[in-house]
Amino acid sequence: MTTFAPPSYDELKAKALNFLKNCKRKEYRQSLQEGDLEEWLDLKVTSAQRYAENLAASGDPLEVAWHRAICSKILETEVD
Repeated sequence: MTTFAPPSYDELKAKALNFLKNCKRKEYRQSLQEGDLEEWLDLKVTSAQRYAENLAASGDPLEVAWHRAICSKILETEVD
């Protein structure tokens, strides 16, 4: 049995960048033009990390907490 390892900062950042480029193209272009892309990515990643930590501290299994955090904070979708 393998142990779940939370995604790294760089993995989360890549996921957020991919989402922004492919699903929010207008916002992606705007953030490039305004020079705040890195700030936007950092906010998404740190938000997901904090949310996953809070969910895990509240009793969610680590893998479930991270899945919910990524969906909610990076991919902007709701998860039950």
